[in-house]
Amino acid sequence: MRLRAAPDWVVVLGLSVAATATYAICAGQDTNWDQRNYHLYGVYAWLTGRTFADVAPAQLQTWHNPLVSLPQYLSIRHLPPVFAGLALGALAGVNGPLLWALTRRLQSGERSWPRSPARPA
Repeated sequence: MRLRAAPDWVVVLGLSVAATATYAICAGQDTNWDQRNYHLYGVYAWLTGRTFADVAPAQLQTWHNPLVSLPQYLSIRHLPPVFAGLALGALAGVNGPLLWALTRRLQSGERSWPRSPARPA
């Protein structure tokens, strides 16, 4: 039985997830203003029913959709700091294959993008 090589995007995914997770661990824990002000409090207010009890505690960001920050809130709230940083760093690494594919496409020299089957001609 012969082993096949992994597709390029799988290698890129593995490397980018490993690199961003490693960076997150090395950078250490961070508690900046944005994180405390609306990434964490917005989800906390939504989960505890305080969304309309407090008047704009995070200024304009009070009205951002809290579902975007839910994974961050849950990982920070329920995981040790090292594992929360590892998980959020690894999640950021998923962008690696997307950037890699876009860069390859832009450097290929083709002038036009292929038409999508969903888009009319």
